[in-house]
Amino acid sequence: MFSTSKTRVFFVALVYGGFLACTSVLLWGGYLAALPPAFEANYRIASYFACGFSFPIGFFVSSAASYATPTRSTWRSPSAAFSLSTAAAILLLTQACTGTCNTAVGIATGGILGFASALFFCDLQETVANLKIFSSGMAVFGAAAISAALYLILKAIPSNAAVWLVMLAFMPAITIGQIAIRKSIDQDGKPHPMFQTIPKNNRGKIANAARDLWRPLLCISFSAFLIGIIRADALGNTEILSNINDSGMLGLLVASVALLALWRLIYEQGVLSKLQFIVFPLIATSFLLLPFLSRASQDVFVSFAFTVFSITSSLMVVSCARAARIYAIHPVMTYGAFAGIVYLFLAVGIATSFVFGGIRQDGSLWLFAMALVAIYVLSMALMLGKRPSQLQKKDLAVDKRHPTEERDMKADGAKSTSPVHKERTFDSESRPLEQRCSEAAARFGLTKREAEIMEFLAHGRDVPFIAEELTLSKNTIRTHVKNIFTKMSVHSKQELIDLVSSFEL
Repeated sequence: MFSTSKTRVFFVALVYGGFLACTSVLLWGGYLAALPPAFEANYRIASYFACGFSFPIGFFVSSAASYATPTRSTWRSPSAAFSLSTAAAILLLTQACTGTCNTAVGIATGGILGFASALFFCDLQETVANLKIFSSGMAVFGAAAISAALYLILKAIPSNAAVWLVMLAFMPAITIGQIAIRKSIDQDGKPHPMFQTIPKNNRGKIANAARDLWRPLLCISFSAFLIGIIRADALGNTEILSNINDSGMLGLLVASVALLALWRLIYEQGVLSKLQFIVFPLIATSFLLLPFLSRASQDVFVSFAFTVFSITSSLMVVSCARAARIYAIHPVMTYGAFAGIVYLFLAVGIATSFVFGGIRQDGSLWLFAMALVAIYVLSMALMLGKRPSQLQKKDLAVDKRHPTEERDMKADGAKSTSPVHKERTFDSESRPLEQRCSEAAARFGLTKREAEIMEFLAHGRDVPFIAEELTLSKNTIRTHVKNIFTKMSVHSKQELIDLVSSFEL
């Protein structure tokens, strides 16, 4: 159906962007605009929180299901997600037509809608992860731009009409589009091998992926917590939140277009992981100043924070897809766990703000304390994560006593059977492989392209896989591999893996 890879990327971006626009209209209280204004506040609050907490639960369920049954797709199919969202739409329509204000029904409506949205997100993540890493970034950032544009267009019609248009027209069209994309991928051959991963045989890879992702996860989670504090204002003044969403979506549109234009540079320079560490300091530092700002300045900050967090969510999708492909583990298991934690922090932030009174209440200096706690926890975690262990300290002492012997072993790619070497290897295995690859690349003077290919080799990838990922010919990859082996004084991929695994400065 999709004749070229570029065509597929465009349609993935279109479907993904359409769904993001739908969630922007429906989730986090937007669907409540379809109900009569006379509905009780307690009903709205209960339904709102049911939606907010069922959303991360849906991610966790998808992640657990992909771990237990990686070859089954029933629990993450677009048809299943659409069936649940249709059930939520029927409940909402029944309440709107009858004027019945039943809190239990409201909780069910919000809970089903949040859970269904998470399932659809996981299905889209599998589609994105099936693309090459560079193409997945183009699709995700393109989707962010499309979603912002569609959202601003939908704002031209009344909010209650927009809810029904999304539920009754947009969602069926998006589901059909996603099913067509999945069929197109299946027609091209078998899905990526990571979709068939058997977890019990790949727990080491899962652990390595977790070590690579936990720091950006911590940054994004605390950012989500602080954004959740802002989101609680939807419970008290939907008009204010609507205005903030409008300006935030406009900023997202501009930022997404800029990221699309710069994506090749970001991809080639390996800036992706660094961008996520920039996001949290920006949001947290601004939060320190928030209690002292005027009301107008607060609105500007909130709009900025929404834009930054939306971009962060896009980076989260690409980072999880990249980690899944590098370690050959199921993308839904990776993304479901990652996103579930992030959106759980968001929901907890909403609940916290609701309890304390929101950012616009008097005495909001509690925000200052929240920001300080978040900054402290993050800084301590990052510092402790980089602190040398006792084993590393012993290794440094050994290096001082036997520098020549250890350097010769690294240069030859040889493995020692001495207790010292075993201790070093055991300790180095606990460090992120990506960091060790960077150190090895610097030590042996590899070029940027050689360093990138060497990292794939260290993860056990073969030449055809690397050629596909980097959109290069197999002969070009083989030439780079030969140069890498020469510079690192190794003769096989296994020797390279052994050398990188034991490498330390």
